[in-house]
Amino acid sequence: MRKYIQNLKSKPEAERKQVAYMATVVCMVFVGSIWIYGLVSRLSTKDVADQAKADTKPFAMLANSLKDTYTGISASVGNAKSVSDTVTVKEEKMIDLIPVETTTQ
Repeated sequence: MRKYIQNLKSKPEAERKQVAYMATVVCMVFVGSIWIYGLVSRLSTKDVADQAKADTKPFAMLANSLKDTYTGISASVGNAKSVSDTVTVKEEKMIDLIPVETTTQ
Protein backbone atom coordinates (compact mmCIF):
# COMPACT_ATOMS: atom_id res chain seq x y z
CA MET A 1 0.00 0.00 0.00
CA ARG A 2 2.84 2.40 0.83
CA LYS A 3 4.47 1.76 -2.54
CA TYR A 4 1.16 2.50 -4.27
CA ILE A 5 0.81 5.79 -2.38
CA GLN A 6 4.40 6.77 -3.18
CA ASN A 7 3.77 5.95 -6.83
CA LEU A 8 0.55 7.97 -6.74
CA LYS A 9 2.35 11.01 -5.27
CA SER A 10 4.63 11.13 -8.28
CA LYS A 11 1.72 11.31 -10.75
CA PRO A 12 0.09 14.56 -11.92
CA GLU A 13 -2.56 16.22 -9.76
CA ALA A 14 -5.39 15.50 -12.18
CA GLU A 15 -4.70 11.77 -12.03
CA ARG A 16 -4.45 11.86 -8.22
CA LYS A 17 -7.84 13.58 -8.01
CA GLN A 18 -9.33 10.98 -10.33
CA VAL A 19 -8.06 8.18 -8.09
CA ALA A 20 -9.45 9.99 -5.04
CA TYR A 21 -12.90 10.35 -6.67
CA MET A 22 -12.94 6.71 -7.70
CA ALA A 23 -11.97 5.58 -4.19
CA THR A 24 -14.75 7.77 -2.75
CA VAL A 25 -17.32 6.30 -5.11
CA VAL A 26 -16.25 2.74 -4.27
CA CYS A 27 -16.48 3.44 -0.54
CA MET A 28 -19.89 5.09 -0.89
CA VAL A 29 -21.23 2.15 -2.92
CA PHE A 30 -19.98 -0.21 -0.23
CA VAL A 31 -21.56 1.80 2.61
CA GLY A 32 -24.79 2.32 0.64
CA SER A 33 -25.16 -1.38 -0.11
CA ILE A 34 -24.73 -2.28 3.56
CA TRP A 35 -27.29 0.39 4.51
CA ILE A 36 -29.85 -0.80 1.95
CA TYR A 37 -29.35 -4.44 2.99
CA GLY A 38 -29.98 -3.50 6.63
CA LEU A 39 -32.96 -1.35 5.74
CA VAL A 40 -34.63 -4.09 3.70
CA SER A 41 -34.13 -6.68 6.42
CA ARG A 42 -35.59 -4.34 9.06
CA LEU A 43 -38.60 -3.30 7.01
CA SER A 44 -39.42 -6.82 5.84
CA THR A 45 -41.29 -7.61 9.06
CA LYS A 46 -45.00 -6.74 8.99
CA ASP A 47 -45.15 -4.88 12.31
CA VAL A 48 -42.30 -2.53 11.47
CA ALA A 49 -43.69 -1.80 8.01
CA ASP A 50 -47.12 -0.92 9.43
CA GLN A 51 -45.57 1.29 12.11
CA ALA A 52 -43.37 3.03 9.52
CA LYS A 53 -46.41 3.79 7.37
CA ALA A 54 -48.23 5.24 10.38
CA ASP A 55 -45.22 7.29 11.47
CA THR A 56 -44.57 8.86 8.08
CA LYS A 57 -47.80 10.82 8.00
CA PRO A 58 -46.58 14.36 8.75
CA PHE A 59 -49.98 15.89 9.46
CA ALA A 60 -50.86 13.09 11.86
CA MET A 61 -47.58 13.69 13.67
CA LEU A 62 -48.30 17.43 13.79
CA ALA A 63 -51.81 16.83 15.12
CA ASN A 64 -50.50 14.50 17.84
CA SER A 65 -47.85 17.03 18.82
CA LEU A 66 -50.37 19.87 19.03
CA LYS A 67 -52.78 17.70 21.02
CA ASP A 68 -50.05 16.77 23.51
CA THR A 69 -49.00 20.40 23.83
CA TYR A 70 -52.57 21.54 24.42
CA THR A 71 -53.09 18.82 27.03
CA GLY A 72 -49.91 19.83 28.84
CA ILE A 73 -50.76 23.52 28.82
CA SER A 74 -54.34 22.99 29.96
CA ALA A 75 -53.15 20.74 32.80
CA SER A 76 -50.65 23.33 34.01
CA VAL A 77 -53.11 26.22 33.68
CA GLY A 78 -55.76 24.26 35.58
CA ASN A 79 -53.37 24.00 38.53
CA ALA A 80 -52.51 27.72 38.52
CA LYS A 81 -53.82 30.08 41.18
CA SER A 82 -56.00 32.99 40.21
CA VAL A 83 -54.41 36.42 39.87
CA SER A 84 -56.42 37.92 42.72
CA ASP A 85 -55.07 35.27 45.11
CA THR A 86 -51.43 35.86 44.26
CA VAL A 87 -51.28 39.66 43.88
CA THR A 88 -51.44 41.82 46.97
CA VAL A 89 -51.47 45.58 46.68
CA LYS A 90 -49.60 47.46 49.37
CA GLU A 91 -50.53 51.06 50.05
CA GLU A 92 -47.47 53.24 50.26
CA LYS A 93 -47.07 56.53 52.06
CA MET A 94 -46.33 59.59 49.93
CA ILE A 95 -43.29 61.65 50.89
CA ASP A 96 -42.93 65.26 49.80
CA LEU A 97 -39.53 65.86 48.30
CA ILE A 98 -37.65 69.13 48.67
CA PRO A 99 -36.10 70.28 45.40
CA VAL A 100 -32.33 70.72 45.49
CA GLU A 101 -30.69 73.31 43.31
CA THR A 102 -27.62 72.44 41.39
CA THR A 103 -25.11 74.97 40.25
CA THR A 104 -22.82 74.76 37.31
CA GLN A 105 -19.42 76.28 37.82
